[in-house]
Amino acid sequence: MSSTTTIENKRVFTSFCTFNGGKDSFARYMLRCSIYFTVLILITFSVQAQEIPFKPDNEFALRLNMDFKVRPPADVTKIKIDETFGEYEKRTSNTPLPYVTLFLNVLTAGTDEVRLSVSKGGKVFLSRKVEPGKEVKLDIGFSDDVKDRTSDHEYIVTFLNGQKKPVSRIVIYFSEEGDYLVNGVKRGRI
Repeated sequence: MSSTTTIENKRVFTSFCTFNGGKDSFARYMLRCSIYFTVLILITFSVQAQEIPFKPDNEFALRLNMDFKVRPPADVTKIKIDETFGEYEKRTSNTPLPYVTLFLNVLTAGTDEVRLSVSKGGKVFLSRKVEPGKEVKLDIGFSDDVKDRTSDHEYIVTFLNGQKKPVSRIVIYFSEEGDYLVNGVKRGRI
């Protein structure tokens, strides 16, 4: 960029947002400046709010495993006032219930993908180095709890580069009906 171009750009900016006294009214001056700063703020936020792209499906594999487990024993001496009888029965039941576990296998890591972090509820609970071919176990919980929203129902796996900046992501979501979605695509039902 030449120095004349820089000087011309500076003149355009200063002439756009300068008050010329008698030529312009103060209201026009304020309108021009507010439009300019609004555009500047919108451009700034649009650059910052760029979404992290999804990791391609052919670079990872997810395996859903459902076992039957018994809930840990609940404290039957505590009474929850807002709890219905059905919720009490579910909480204190000792019958085996379906328990969901996910296994993530990174088949190929991108050139910049060095680490992965898994978050649920907006908080990171697992962070490790990306190792292609090695499975990462994610305990989702009892399927009824996931559907009822008493446990987390959305997991975000973010792949980070060496500077810990996000490169790609995988979004795992369980709907209230039990649909299991990966990056917005339905993969099954729990």
